[in-house]
Amino acid sequence: MPFKNHFLNYPGLVIFILLFFSGCQHETTFLKEMEQNLDFASWPGKQESLKKGFNFNVSDFDALKNCRIVSNSIADHLIQLGLIRNLSLVCSKGNQKEQQKLNIVIGVAHTQNENAHEMMFLNTQAVTQGDYRMGYIRGDKEGINIGDFNFVSPGAIGSNAFDYIAFARNNVFCELSAEGAEKPHALGIIKSLAEQIDARIASQPNINAESFNASRPKIIEFRPTQKKLLSHEDAFTTLQIQVTDPANQLLSLQLTSAGQLRIDDSTAPPVVRVTHAMGPIPINLLAYNTSLQFTVATTHIEVITSNN
Repeated sequence: MPFKNHFLNYPGLVIFILLFFSGCQHETTFLKEMEQNLDFASWPGKQESLKKGFNFNVSDFDALKNCRIVSNSIADHLIQLGLIRNLSLVCSKGNQKEQQKLNIVIGVAHTQNENAHEMMFLNTQAVTQGDYRMGYIRGDKEGINIGDFNFVSPGAIGSNAFDYIAFARNNVFCELSAEGAEKPHALGIIKSLAEQIDARIASQPNINAESFNASRPKIIEFRPTQKKLLSHEDAFTTLQIQVTDPANQLLSLQLTSAGQLRIDDSTAPPVVRVTHAMGPIPINLLAYNTSLQFTVATTHIEVITSNN
């Protein structure tokens, strides 16, 4: 099957790319070749205005009224481009024993629409269902008017029976897929849900990069109460954090230290305890709102021996 105009379905391909080629001098060449094969440069919508993001709520969609969220997480592995939300839903039909799983991915890019295309390129290839040689077809070239462009499974052409669609609208991308033995029930949901999500994204006001950045969360303060901690198991400090959101949306905070510190963010303020790690240790803060606009910051704690 020729590469052009097909979204290749290689299980684990993105993981392979990002791990095997990380730091390798061939990484850029390899990805550029894939972009050429997928005709990335022709993906429409790059010059369109930005949207503030997208706040996905299950309760906003009638098609999901019998669905419940079983998994809801934020992925920041493409933070240089934007932020991604991964959801898994279980939906019932009639008899509560008849259920199927529906996976939803929402990505919001900053700065430019091409970042959303790049996120879509890197994040929506590893679809584990079906034959790994099967390609995903440009549905917008076959009369499926969802997003600025979209990719669908071949069986979707001329049918409402979708088991997969990935599309981009301005600086937002979305991926919907059905999973499991009960997948046929989800086929009628995916197309209508994709159309509704696309319409909600498109209905938002057009903004430029300056306006987008002005409405991102603002980290006013992020620092440890104590900058140095002794290397014993009882040593701890707290983090002083102040974040505001110009858009007045609900804020969420994510604190990480690559496992070098124990961070308890269930308390206010968050508590940080030492582990085996020594020396200056970075602590990263990701602050994001419900539209997936975000800001990041880094502070440090230095773990020292009692002799220092």
